Amino acid sequence: GALVQARFWLLGLLFTSLWAGLGLQFVTPPEWRKKLALASLVILIPAGIAFENQHGTSQFRDYAKALLEALPQNSLLLFEGDHAYGALYYDQQVLGVRKDVQIIHLNFLSRPWSRRWASANYPTVTIPNKGDGNYGAGGYQLRDLVEANRSPNREVFVLNSVRAWDKSLEGIFARVPWGMAEWIVPVGMPPIESYRIWKAASDQFFSSYSPPWKPGWPLGEQGGQSWENIVAGEYLDSRHNFAVALANQVQSGNADLTISREALGHLEYMKPVYPDAHPAFWKNYGLVLNQLLPLEPAYKP
Repeated sequence: GALVQARFWLLGLLFTSLWAGLGLQFVTPPEWRKKLALASLVILIPAGIAFENQHGTSQFRDYAKALLEALPQNSLLLFEGDHAYGALYYDQQVLGVRKDVQIIHLNFLSRPWSRRWASANYPTVTIPNKGDGNYGAGGYQLRDLVEANRSPNREVFVLNSVRAWDKSLEGIFARVPWGMAEWIVPVGMPPIESYRIWKAASDQFFSSYSPPWKPGWPLGEQGGQSWENIVAGEYLDSRHNFAVALANQVQSGNADLTISREALGHLEYMKPVYPDAHPAFWKNYGLVLNQLLPLEPAYKP
């Protein structure tokens, strides 16, 4: 978005300001030059510090911590997004949060040097040797990576969706909501007995983290958004998906109607945030209300 791209203008603006300052001396009387320079420093430096001060901001640190702590031991997390990259690596490498989890940016795996980089930094992760050896249409795809690394001792997760061109998971693997991440499991899974595991992990995530939000922020990544907006949108998308997953468990007979109450709670959380939510939200909201009719006849989908 425009707010994210603004940081790339920093050096250009710096040199523009320097040239503007040099030009200003030619239109300013000599006796005023020093006073004008001092006044500018006194006004602009404190104002800039106050505007950019992020000392009390912990959104991204908390976001990454909740993501990592919700994952099973020795998981592999494959992700996209600059906002996730900085947050996850900071929490893990600087704060020491869940160093057992392997976190890999999919964009890195598409580079010609990816195999050397992965071998040096993630020796326990298997990189498929297919095509040109990189992640992409000419090499291996996500399914190959999942199949090479998924085992009884390691579960694989994705964060921030999957690239549009990569259809390799379809029909073979399903994506089960796990907090803001998605658990990659063979179609037909997870087995009923694992329902409590992924539900408990998602409950932990949503109870430990919720981003600051403002009414009217659009869902998902759209033009003109900051990283804060983007994370808030992704969070609400994930909460919506989790509510739908709970409702599906009730629909399939794997859970009772008390779970529908929980699903409704997640959807109710979203209502004041996005009054103009997409149609799928209202469809699923009606589905959950319909499930609850036997318990609460007053509900009217």
